[in-house]
Order: sequence, then structure tokens, then C-alpha cells
Amino acid sequence: MESLTAESANGPFSMGALSLTADTSIDDARLNGISTFSMQDVVVPDFGNVALAMELSMHSLDAESLGVIAAALREVQDEDNPGSSAAGDLSRKLRSDVQKLISSGAEIHINQFDLRLPQGKLSTSLQVKFAEMDEDARFFLVFCVADNDRLHEHAHTDRAV
Repeated sequence: MESLTAESANGPFSMGALSLTADTSIDDARLNGISTFSMQDVVVPDFGNVALAMELSMHSLDAESLGVIAAALREVQDEDNPGSSAAGDLSRKLRSDVQKLISSGAEIHINQFDLRLPQGKLSTSLQVKFAEMDEDARFFLVFCVADNDRLHEHAHTDRAV
């Protein structure tokens, strides 16, 4: 998108170029991908100019378990009543797939995160690596489920060392 302008009660809002790219591949049942996002010259009334540029990459994620997780999240999102029992059952449904995703090992990199605000620029990067481990190893999975504006935390530890 090249630009956008809109009127608001506080004055004109405008945004310059908006760009989103993504590229993924599956090699030996492992998902690899890179995505970039940029939003330039955003003018927010009573705030100032804002811009954002980021690049995210992921390496060697277990494609099958990630697909199951994504499908379950889409299913809950598509429900008429997101606070229903299906949303509450999400942690139980996804427990083994999340455990497989994490225990299979993977890397997630935020290669670039540049946020320009009127107060200054914030730039950072982050690399997270999940070492491959025995799927039967003991670790905790914590899920947070929002229900009626309250946050519920569910911890599961049904595998022992």
C-alpha cells in the first residue's frame, strides 16, 4: 500500500508506504521462514510521527505440530462465542503438539525491530533457541486463557524424567 489519509476529530491521520513480505519453506518436515513488515511516515494527531520496520525469521520448527496449533487457534477464533468451552479446552487439545514443537528444537529470530517515535528510536534484536530434547523430558507448559475478562493460567506437567 502506498499511502492512506483519514480525518479524525483531532486532525488528519496519514500513513506512508506499508509493506509486508513473507517466504516459507518446508524441508524434512521442518518449517523455515522469513517475514518483513514496514510502516513508514505514520502521522498520528496529538502524538506525532511514527515508523516501524521489523524482520522475523524462524528456523527448523516442526511443521506438523505447528499446523495443528494454527488450525486449532483459527477454529477458536472463528467461533461465535470465543469464551466458550472450546477456548477453555484449547490447552488440553494442544498440550502434546506444543510439547512436540518445543522439544523438537527450533530457532526464532527477531533480526530487526526498529520503532521510531516522537520521543526517539528504539532498535533491538532477539534470538531464541529451543534445544532439541527428549520428548519425554519433564517441563512445564503454561497456557493463559481469557474468559469473561479474567485471565486463567493452566500449567501441565504430565511427563516425568
